[in-house]
Amino acid sequence: MSVVLEFHFNPLKKIISKIKPEEKWSVFDTFCFLPQTLFEKKQGEIYMLGEIKNILPKSDFVLNKTARIIKKYFYQKNLLPSFDSFQLALNKANNFLWQWSQSNNALFTGNFHFAVFAISPNCNIRISKAGDIKIVLFRNNEVFDIGSNFDNSFGNNKIFPDLIEGRLHQKDMVLVATSEVFESFCNEHILEQLAQCQKPSQAKKIFKAKKRIVREFTGACLLVFIKKHPLISLFVAWDNFSAKQKKALLILSLSFFCVIGLFILFVFLR
Repeated sequence: MSVVLEFHFNPLKKIISKIKPEEKWSVFDTFCFLPQTLFEKKQGEIYMLGEIKNILPKSDFVLNKTARIIKKYFYQKNLLPSFDSFQLALNKANNFLWQWSQSNNALFTGNFHFAVFAISPNCNIRISKAGDIKIVLFRNNEVFDIGSNFDNSFGNNKIFPDLIEGRLHQKDMVLVATSEVFESFCNEHILEQLAQCQKPSQAKKIFKAKKRIVREFTGACLLVFIKKHPLISLFVAWDNFSAKQKKALLILSLSFFCVIGLFILFVFLR
């Protein structure tokens, strides 16, 4: 199971309903769902980060609602593989957000930003995003921008227009951040320092050392340290085998145990 660090920098403390029209406020939140049951572990982990800029009264619930919809359908018990469940979750979120946008168009005109990514037990990653959320991959002390190729235009009833898929390696890190946080990380060379981290404790020390700087910006980020779970990966691999492959493996396993049993019997009878 991966290790995740969540950081919220200077969140809004004002009551949304009391915000004046001329005031410019943003709300943001992170959502991390780690699997509990065996079925959920086979589906994988799912993480989300959202931000609404220039928040309108009675619209702050949209982030939580979107996250709940995605979680519900990603972990829905059915015969779909996790990739299809991820697409299903995005479709359901698109339906909700598109309906909401019809009566609250101002919310989605450059103000709604949301990213979601799922990591399977065998370290496949699936990502989708809307708006200006930054997503980078740290690998071997290098930084790769993996969130720049998305189409951020809303259309065809889709807030999340597309998704990308890739494979993560052991000891990779994935950073997802709101735009202001990411810009500050770049300006203060925090990205380069994070790229050198091997453990979550090292990342915590970086932010602790930058305490004065992080007080100056607003937003949130998720930092996920990739850790492969060999047992769950084995279950996932088994599910992906064909019936013929499963039969061959079972015969091979039975043959192996029979040989071991005969050897033990031979030793005792000598």
